[in-house]
Amino acid sequence: MAKLYFRYGAMNCGKTALLLQAVHNYEARGMKVLVLKPIVDSKGGKTIVSRIGLKREVDHLIKNTEDMFKYLSKNIINISCIFIDEAQFLKRKQEVTLTILKPIICNEDNQNKKQEIENLKQRVHQEMEKYRYVED
Repeated sequence: MAKLYFRYGAMNCGKTALLLQAVHNYEARGMKVLVLKPIVDSKGGKTIVSRIGLKREVDHLIKNTEDMFKYLSKNIINISCIFIDEAQFLKRKQEVTLTILKPIICNEDNQNKKQEIENLKQRVHQEMEKYRYVED
C-alpha cells in the first residue's frame, strides 16, 4: 500500500531543502525517483530551488487540469518514490491519484492545513480501498 507523507510548515523553514536531501538519499542508493512540482509555482521555472541554494530540475511540471493517473501510468515503472514540492497547488483529484500509486512526500507552505491534511488522508484511504489490486 502506498504511503503519503506531508511536510508542512512556515515559509523558509527548510521543507524544500529536506525534500531535496531525501531525493539525494534515494538516488545515492541507486533508487529511481520522480520529482514533480505544480506548473503554477513559477519560482525556479523547471527547477526546485531551496533558500540555501540546493537545486534540482524537476522531472515533470504538473498542469492544473492534468490527469495524473495517465501521466504516471506511463512514467512510474521502477520508481521507488514520488517527491512533490509546493503540493498545496495540486487539485484534490491529483493528490488522491498520486497517493494510490507509490510512496509520496509532499511539501506544503501552509501550517494551518493540518486538519485539512488529516481529512485528505482519510479520503485517500477510502479511495485506496477501491484500488486494492494496485500494490506498492
